[in-house]
Amino acid sequence: MPIKWHYTIPMWLNQIIKDGLILPATGFLPPGVRPVVWFSTAPDWEPTACKNRVHEDGTVEFLDRAGTAEFYGLARISVLPETAPHDWRALKELTGMSNKLAQTLYRSAITMGSRPGNWWGTFEAVPRSKWISAQIYTNAQWLDVSFEKPLEPMEIHPSRATGPDGETV
Repeated sequence: MPIKWHYTIPMWLNQIIKDGLILPATGFLPPGVRPVVWFSTAPDWEPTACKNRVHEDGTVEFLDRAGTAEFYGLARISVLPETAPHDWRALKELTGMSNKLAQTLYRSAITMGSRPGNWWGTFEAVPRSKWISAQIYTNAQWLDVSFEKPLEPMEIHPSRATGPDGETV
């Protein structure tokens, strides 16, 4: 079974590293639905990990991978397959989500280019001891970063980092 990835952005990766834990996602959950630490077997990026951008006029832009990379950066943590034992079919049942919510998530994911068959999860926080690697995406490749210390500013958002003379690096 392939390695499982927790996809995120460098700012959240930095917080995960500081905490030493990947915590279950609690945002936007209806009452009674169990929070999950989500993983994907997608080898390069999980489309449902894309973020939104709120413009000055209050409009919300749903970003694709390129937009998420440009405005936030891309990051991920790998774990062994047994760390996230529940697949999408099991998670739908075990979380207590309604059929309507499951269908909405599924349809939205397909529209975004995701494959719910790649989704895995656990209900337990995942400690640093279970991580294999932490990576950020820069210069069109995934690069390992230490998960023993917080990220450097350039690692948190490589596309916005500047060198000693103020040039973008």
